[in-house]
Formats: sequence, structure tokens, C-alpha cells
Amino acid sequence: MKLSLAFTIRAELAVEPSYLSLRPNKKGTVQMTLTVTTQKKDLVIKSVAFKEHKKPGAPMDAWQTELSMPFNFKLEKTDTKLDDGYIEYKLNISTTVPEDHATTYGNFTIETNHPKKKDVELRGVILELEK
Repeated sequence: MKLSLAFTIRAELAVEPSYLSLRPNKKGTVQMTLTVTTQKKDLVIKSVAFKEHKKPGAPMDAWQTELSMPFNFKLEKTDTKLDDGYIEYKLNISTTVPEDHATTYGNFTIETNHPKKKDVELRGVILELEK
């Protein structure tokens, strides 16, 4: 007798894409939409922040610096029906960078009200302004 087994492994809370590459337009505005999936029916995003990786020559204790650019964000539940009771949300994030902004690599942190996944960290880059 031959048995077959199939299963899906899902994260408690998943965010796609897993790497963010944000390019500001000529006015310095950055916008991106992320897909968030979870079984939590009342998911709330508390904050979105970006911490810059250490620059060459910076002191050792300055490993990461939180950039002072506030992110605007809005979470919307979609009508997409997923297996296993998972719900799909769209997270729209935006910010404005200063004119002299240079390409900056770091980590984005999304703070949630999820009991098992309070923070989601995504690697990424905020590119220089369009010319």
C-alpha cells in the first residue's frame, strides 16, 4: 500500500516581499504595498520604522541608526480567501525623503498586535531620488 502525504507550512504572520527596495520619485515620495497574511482577524499595525546599517568608519556603538523619516501606513483587509483560515491584508506604506538623501541600506521593522509575532523585520534599501 502506498501512502501519500501533503501539507503546507505557514508562518504565523508573513509579509511579502521579504526584501524591500524603495525608490523615491523626483519629489522624494516613496510608496509601496506589502501583502500580509495571518489568521488574526483583527490585525493592527502599530508602527513602521527603518534602521540604517552601520556606515564604514562609524563608531562601533553606532551599528544601526533609526532614520528620522516618519512612515505613513494603512492596513486594509482584502476579499481574498486563503486556505486554513488565513486572511490577506494589504499594507500601504509611504514616506518622503530629503533632497540630499543617498542610497541607504538597513532593516524595516513592522510592529503589530499579533501575540506571536510582535515585530516583523525585513531587510531593504531606500534608493536615492530619481534624477
